Amino acid sequence: MSDRLQIESGLPIVRYQHPERAGDVALVGMVHWLPDPTPYDEAYQYIAARQDAGSTIHYELILSAEEDELEQVDRLTKLKYDALQRRERAARHIADLLELTHQTDHQGFRYHGNDNMDTRGWENHDLTALEIVQRLPSQCLTERARRMTEVLSLVRGLRPDQRKGLREFILEEGTLDDPVPDDPHAAVYEKVIVGDRNEVALQAVERALQDNADASFTLIWGLAHLPGIGIGLEKRGYNRVVDN
Repeated sequence: MSDRLQIESGLPIVRYQHPERAGDVALVGMVHWLPDPTPYDEAYQYIAARQDAGSTIHYELILSAEEDELEQVDRLTKLKYDALQRRERAARHIADLLELTHQTDHQGFRYHGNDNMDTRGWENHDLTALEIVQRLPSQCLTERARRMTEVLSLVRGLRPDQRKGLREFILEEGTLDDPVPDDPHAAVYEKVIVGDRNEVALQAVERALQDNADASFTLIWGLAHLPGIGIGLEKRGYNRVVDN
């Protein structure tokens, strides 16, 4: 997607239209961590307006495993799952120390709903945490957990002015990830975390279109997923819409 993104509600929103279908697909690109959560509230207003107009809402959310699910997997899978969870906990602690808000923690944008929003009818289409760890090498997950834990220790020891500088850097980069030097698993990690999950999103749209060929969709995904999902829609006959 080389042309510029249409900016609505403070976050990137890209629309696609199929020449043979009445419905469109809107991709809402979420920035997962923000210093000011106002764009989350504004994004919800946009999404709610589309839902009121008949759009089906699909969103990304990697669901954690239930206890009974973990009891049914082998020891290696449990260890890989624990590494994935350690990395996520460390990332959230870093965000707290840097006074950043995650979209799923903000009162104005919780997928399970609250007094400010109604998410009834929203559908989660994503890989689960167990599906992710089963597709990734053990070393890939443990190394990322270790690196994120090291970053957390570093942030805890920073002065307020140093935290401010790191906070600005993270916001500019758009991610809390600390790249692993010479990572031999970078390609497979990118394929699973971005590519495979993009395919889940696209397949969910395809299945729904079998029931209603003119359905409209609003897909809520992180910014890194927008290019791949957009390409997937174009391969399926959709065209990019540039709104005035």
